[in-house]
Amino acid sequence: MKTKTTALLLFLFLPLYLFSQGSLYDAREWKTQGDEKYEIIQEELDKEMIGGKSDYDRMYSALKEAYYLYVKSDLMAQNLEDNDMGNNIHVQDVAQKLQKIRAYFANAGVYYNEKQEYIKSAEYFEIYADYPFLRIFSDERVDSLQTSEVDAYALYYAAICAIQSNDNKEITRLLERVIAEPYVPNEIYKESDPYELLALNYQNAGDKDAYMNILYKGTSRFPDNLYLASTLINEYMLAENYADAMKFLDNLIERNIGSSDEYITVKATILVQEKKYTEAEKEYKRALQINKQCLRALNGLGVLYAIQAQELNDTDKNQLKKKARKKLNKKIIGLYQKALPYMEEAYAVVQSKDNTPDIRSALYKLQNVYFNMTQLGIDKQKEYDRVTGELDTLR
Repeated sequence: MKTKTTALLLFLFLPLYLFSQGSLYDAREWKTQGDEKYEIIQEELDKEMIGGKSDYDRMYSALKEAYYLYVKSDLMAQNLEDNDMGNNIHVQDVAQKLQKIRAYFANAGVYYNEKQEYIKSAEYFEIYADYPFLRIFSDERVDSLQTSEVDAYALYYAAICAIQSNDNKEITRLLERVIAEPYVPNEIYKESDPYELLALNYQNAGDKDAYMNILYKGTSRFPDNLYLASTLINEYMLAENYADAMKFLDNLIERNIGSSDEYITVKATILVQEKKYTEAEKEYKRALQINKQCLRALNGLGVLYAIQAQELNDTDKNQLKKKARKKLNKKIIGLYQKALPYMEEAYAVVQSKDNTPDIRSALYKLQNVYFNMTQLGIDKQKEYDRVTGELDTLR
């Protein structure tokens, strides 16, 4: 009775199981349809061989369809073979044809990008990038997947196409995938670039949590990336979260990052905002010990002394006795005199780089100090006129 019941159950449910697994007939059918699309690709390529012009839309449409048909056919055939339900006899032919058409996915990506069909372009670049993950190329019966330099950046190109489309979801999906997959050194993009782009995408989308999270991840992985680090620090500053900003900076500096002089100057700037002038002065000088021409440190020290001079100069001197006023003015002049060498050195640095905005900024700082010193009885009129004249030529 038990045997009959088992046989009956097999009779009833085995067809359902076989249907759910597909059949070798289905696998052959998908391959046949893939071959039909493959022939269309060949037809369009043959046109160019005899001096004609291919119908690229027709060819690339067939290209994508052939890919999915071949992949579906192989997966079904391989699944049946794994379950002892038939042999995957077309595996070599399918693998060979997939190999032959692969390069055209990159061509299609470029083609649709030039037509400004950015999402379609991204799709073709992504298919090109998907090839190494296809099950068929791990089969011992087929040749290994041929590689090219495009392998290193195809997925990144897909993300760039998505960025051009302004499709936030696709941008996020593709950039997250680029970040998740192993980086292959190439001349197209640096490993940190996708982090920068994803941070910008989250910022544009108004997703504050995701934005901050990717900045944390990016700066942890690439602590010498000035863009990511400065952006995260700026977010701390905007939130007036100085404690976390300082903690983050100290961590970077302690790790002896290559751009530590820049990070030290940022720390000094925060200390200036907190009016911790003595500590800020030490940090700026520490940065200059690392890099004598650190522009931010030179400017920072000059401005630091000028700020203190201006704060003292704003004191209500009418309430002070003559002797006290004289002593105060001497202190103010001393601070301006300390500021000048750093400001003049900063001016020399920006002149050597021929950067007009920086040159203008340096001249304005010098102009302000020369004017205030002249007002305090230290004749800097000649210097004031000189920088004013230079500013006039830049306007």
